[in-house]
Amino acid sequence: MGTPADIPAAGADKLLDGFVSPGTGSDFYGPHDRRILGWVKEALEEGERLNRTDPAYPGIDETMEYVLGNQLGQNRPSYLPNVVVNRTKKAIRTHASALTDIRPLFAYKTFNDRFETHGYLLNKLVILWWMNTFADLRLRDCILYSLTAGAGDLVCEWDPNFHQGNTRLSARDPRDTLPIRPSREDSVQSWMGLIIREAHSPAAMRATYPHLKDVFQPDVQKWGQVYTRFRRYLSMITPVSTLDGLSTKQKGGAGSSPEVIAYRVYLNDMQINLNTKKVLMGQPGTNWCYWVEPGKPLYPRKRLIVCTEKAILYDGPNQYWHGMYPLARLKLDPWPWTFLGLGLVHDARPLQNAINSLSNDVLTWCSQVVNRGLIADKNAVPESQFKRFDPRRPNWKVRVNTALGEGFKLQDPSPMPPQMLEFLTQLYGQFDDLTEMANLQNLMQLNQMPSGDTIAEYYKALTPGLKMEGRLLEAFLRDVAEMVKSNIFQFMSTERRMLYLGDAGKTLEDFDYAPGSLVPSMAPQDKGYVPELDKDLPHDQRAQYFQKLFTFYVSPNSLLAMHAQEEQMKYTQLAQQGYMDFWTLMEMKEIPNVGRPPMVPLPMKDYKPPPPKTDPQTGQPMPTPPPPMEIREPVTITERLIAQQQLGLSQTVSAQGRKASNQKPPQMEQRPDGSTTTVTS
Repeated sequence: MGTPADIPAAGADKLLDGFVSPGTGSDFYGPHDRRILGWVKEALEEGERLNRTDPAYPGIDETMEYVLGNQLGQNRPSYLPNVVVNRTKKAIRTHASALTDIRPLFAYKTFNDRFETHGYLLNKLVILWWMNTFADLRLRDCILYSLTAGAGDLVCEWDPNFHQGNTRLSARDPRDTLPIRPSREDSVQSWMGLIIREAHSPAAMRATYPHLKDVFQPDVQKWGQVYTRFRRYLSMITPVSTLDGLSTKQKGGAGSSPEVIAYRVYLNDMQINLNTKKVLMGQPGTNWCYWVEPGKPLYPRKRLIVCTEKAILYDGPNQYWHGMYPLARLKLDPWPWTFLGLGLVHDARPLQNAINSLSNDVLTWCSQVVNRGLIADKNAVPESQFKRFDPRRPNWKVRVNTALGEGFKLQDPSPMPPQMLEFLTQLYGQFDDLTEMANLQNLMQLNQMPSGDTIAEYYKALTPGLKMEGRLLEAFLRDVAEMVKSNIFQFMSTERRMLYLGDAGKTLEDFDYAPGSLVPSMAPQDKGYVPELDKDLPHDQRAQYFQKLFTFYVSPNSLLAMHAQEEQMKYTQLAQQGYMDFWTLMEMKEIPNVGRPPMVPLPMKDYKPPPPKTDPQTGQPMPTPPPPMEIREPVTITERLIAQQQLGLSQTVSAQGRKASNQKPPQMEQRPDGSTTTVTS
C-alpha cells in the first residue's frame, strides 16, 4: 500500500519506509474507513511471511502430533510392534511442572514510604488473583507451547465477565500472533505493532457488537486460519440425534462449528493532533477516554483496530492504561538468528526415534522367539495341517509322513546381541541428559524431603539450562506483572477490594477527591503532596505516574520449586527466634482461615518527631516525646510483633525433650507412614 501524496508533513509518521500507519494525516484513513481493511490485510500477509521464515515454523504441527505420541510412520506393517516410549512428553511435562510448581514469591516494591499501604494491598490482591484464577495453570499452558513450538504467547486482558471482573490469562499458539515490523529484542513491546488472530462463534460476536450483527456470517476465510484451537473430530461422527445439524460441516469450516475470525491490531501509531482544538479520544464515559491538545500524540498508549475480513468493529485508542500490547511471549530456548526460538523436541527427537526403533526391534525379536518360524516339507505335511499349526499352543501334536519327505522343523531366530539392551540403556541416559530430566527429578524429590544441606547441593547442581529457563521465565513474568498491576489500578473498584480484603481494602484514597480508586488524588495543601498526583490532572495521567512507583521484584531462581521450601524453613527459624510474627508465618505457609491481625494501638503512621530540644537551664538535650498512638491494623512485621505482644501471643515451646539450639536451619524428614515433619537442631 503506497504512501498518499497529500499527507501533511506533520502527520506523515511512517512505521517504516513503504509501510504507512492507517489514519495518517488529518483526513486520510480515518476511523472506520473501509480502506483500513486493505492495510490490515497487507500487514497480516507481511507478518505471516515473517513467521514462516523461521526454521521451526513448518514443523510445528508435526511436532505437536509428535508430542501426542504419533511418532511412528504411517505405512508401518501391521505385524510389527507399535510401541512408543514417549519420553518426550514426559520431559516436557516435567519441565512445565518444575517451572510452575511455585507460589507468587514475587512482589511489588515502592521506595516512597507514603504509599507503603498501597504496595501492601497490591501484593495481597495479586496473590488472591493468582490463587483464584489458577494463573499457574494458564502459565503452564504457555510453557507447553514454548517447549513444543519454540515460543508461547500469553494474552493478559481484563474481562468483566471473568470472576465477576478480573484479569484473564490465556495461552496462544505463536502462529496466531502476527508481528508488524518487529525488533530484534526479546520482548514484543518493542515491536511497531502486532495482530492477534482469534476465532469466535457468530453468536458471541453479535452479542459483543449488536449494531454490526449482519456482518458475522461464517464463510470461507481468505486471510488465514486460527491455530489456537482444540483438534476437532466431530465432523467424522455420523449424526444420530435430533440436533444432527450441529454435527454437520459448515461451509468452508475445518470443523463442525461455525466461527468468525477476528483480528485485533495493536499499533504504535505516531499521529499527532493537527487540529487547532483539543479532541476527545475513546468512548465517552469510560476510564480510558482522554482529551488530546493540539500538537500532542493522538495515541500515546497505542492504537487498537478490531476487524474481520468484512468490517471494522472498533478503531480507536488502546483501552489499557499500561499502554502495552496485552501479550507476552515466552521463549525458553531463544537464539539470536531465530524468531520463534527452539523447542525441547528439536534436539530430543532423534534420540526419541532411536529409543522407539530399538524398543520395537527388541519386541520383534521376542515375538520371533515365541512365534517361531516353521519349515516343512510339502510332501510330508499336508497343506491344511500346515496352515492350522500354531507352535504357541501347549501340548501341540503334528502327524508327518517321513516316508515322503523330511517332515518339518521349527526355526529359531538368531540370538539377540548382548550390546542391544546396553545400548538402549545408554539411549535412555543420553535422552535424560539432553533434556536435563535427571536434575529435574531431583528437584521433584526436594518437595518431599528437603533439608538445608540438600538445598545447597541442589542449587550447586542446577544445570545451566535449568538456570537459564528460570531466568527467562522471570523476565517473561515482568511484562505480565506490569499488566496485572495496571489493571488493578484501572478496573478494580472499592467494592471488589473489600470483597477480597475486607475493611483493609478501603484505603484513604477512597475518601479523597477520586473515591473508588487506588490512585491518589491530592491537593496542594495535603501532607506529602505530589504534583504528578494533583486532583486537577486526568485520572489516567495520574495513574500512569502512580503505577510506576511500584516496581516488580523477583529474586533470581525464586520460581524454582525448591525456593518455596527454603523460604518456608527460613521463616520458621525466624519465628522460633522471635523475629517473625504469627500472621506472617501463617501466610508464608499458606495455612487457611487464619484471619487478619486485629486493630490495636500503634504509633501514628507518617509521624515525624519534632526537632530535638535542650533544657535552657542545664543545656542538656531533652528526651523526645513518644509518638501519638492510633487504633489501626498492623501492616509491617514490626507492627505485627507489637500487636502479637499486646495480645499475649508467643511461640510455645514443648516442656518435653531438649530445647532446640537452632544452630542449623530446620529440615523436613519423611516418616515411615509417608507424612513429613520439621526437625530442628
